[in-house]
Amino acid sequence: MVSKDNPKNFIIRIADGKNFWKSDRYSIWGIGDIGAKTLIYHCEKGDRLWFCTSNSNGQLVAVATFDQIIPRFKGIDKIDLFTNDGFGWSGEDWNCNYLVKYNNRFNLELNKVFSGIKGNCTVRCIDNEKKFCPTGIILDNIYNDL
Repeated sequence: MVSKDNPKNFIIRIADGKNFWKSDRYSIWGIGDIGAKTLIYHCEKGDRLWFCTSNSNGQLVAVATFDQIIPRFKGIDKIDLFTNDGFGWSGEDWNCNYLVKYNNRFNLELNKVFSGIKGNCTVRCIDNEKKFCPTGIILDNIYNDL
């Protein structure tokens, strides 16, 4: 894939990360309606997705390239018919009506990159010129160093 010239950076919360790693073999993450709306209207193929665990001072555990967002259970793509159990996801009251398909995932768990993001916003667009991570890290620089 040809890289995008000026990709935007999005931070996506993945709770404790356990379900994220279970569905990583499909390069898929499930997302709710509000987070999906942010990606549908603002994210383009080639933008970067940074995955952040909860209650961790915003630890970024992975980064990937956005491919597409897929509504679930519409028969658009064979993967959209998988149930939560099919992905290996567990937990009650966990609903996701959309799947985020990504490529080129890098594991950052050992890098110990902390964004400082707090709060329950599931998806955030980070613009290094106007809105940045509370810790002052510049996501573009971190990505370029991978």
